[in-house]
Amino acid sequence: MSPLDHKNKARGGADDLPPEIDIEDEALEEIVEPVGPDVAFTAIDWTPHAGDAEGMVGAEVIQTLVKRLPNAPGVYRMMNAAGDVLYVGKARSLKKRVTNYAQGRFHTNRIGRMVRETSTME
Repeated sequence: MSPLDHKNKARGGADDLPPEIDIEDEALEEIVEPVGPDVAFTAIDWTPHAGDAEGMVGAEVIQTLVKRLPNAPGVYRMMNAAGDVLYVGKARSLKKRVTNYAQGRFHTNRIGRMVRETSTME
């Protein structure tokens, strides 16, 4: 037995686990949250009201649209003027997550560029 084998054996490597336990499966179970029947899916009115977001792009349009978002879980898409999807995200609180994009600080270059190009969301 090599010193490395002995060291791993002392720590209790993956070979010490019963065959029915998979470390990766257990890690995924902690990350994935099941959606129960009590979660209500409601349509959000993403269309800008007359004059609301006319001619706006980036953080301005996001700030206008965030006013109508619920403090509930959901999925959102950010799109540019051509209708191309820039980003699809999910959040436990749509209002909190989307508000972060409109604040304009602590963004990476990629996120900042995505926010600047956003002309609508759904």
